[in-house]
Amino acid sequence: MKRKNFTLIELLVVIAIIAILAGMLLPALNQARKKARDIACMNNVKQLGTAATMYINDSDGWVPTWQQAYESGWSRWYSLLNPYVGKSKSSSEHELFKIMYCPGIPWSNQGYGGGGEYYGYGLNLYLLHDNGWVGLNMSRKITTVKKPSETIMIGDNAVSMIPDRAPNWGSRPALFFPSENIGAPLNMTDWAANLEKHSGRKNLVWVDGHASSKKLSEMQSNWADGKKWWIAKQ
Repeated sequence: MKRKNFTLIELLVVIAIIAILAGMLLPALNQARKKARDIACMNNVKQLGTAATMYINDSDGWVPTWQQAYESGWSRWYSLLNPYVGKSKSSSEHELFKIMYCPGIPWSNQGYGGGGEYYGYGLNLYLLHDNGWVGLNMSRKITTVKKPSETIMIGDNAVSMIPDRAPNWGSRPALFFPSENIGAPLNMTDWAANLEKHSGRKNLVWVDGHASSKKLSEMQSNWADGKKWWIAKQ
């Protein structure tokens, strides 16, 4: 039986067909990957909400503080939740669990696994104080939150899509509002920093523990309309 060899033209046609198919499939594959990251982020937020609820139950109804002072040091809200998201870390440790790192951000050596406090989520400071100002050990009882299902507790933080670039250290654990400039070294708005992560949305967990996502445009409109999702006493 005589073997038929492919001609150069036939090979080029096959390569062209493969390239066309790859070009058609690649956007769908990228979209599937992005959807998976969105789902993983939402799961992180849900776990943080569960951890915060457990912390509140164990703390006589007090919401996690911005910064808790101890005789030998301090812990911020994310450290306080450490014992509730994994048994291997204490509330005084600044090393964080994987769920604190939004999968929509390209973490590298300074982020997850690198020991740096670069993380994906921020605490709503207006939950602790109505003008957003917070100090050491500042908190409030959950019973003072008038609309827990409509008040934000934790959400996607203003970390850029550039690996390991976050706002200045002091304000990094805060949940910024969309039009806020998040400061050096990025000097961009929270909106710009979050735009690519979840198609212009933020994943949020509310004081009552449920999680949902909101468009950045919705969050900005709500901010301009009296901060109704932000301030606990409204």
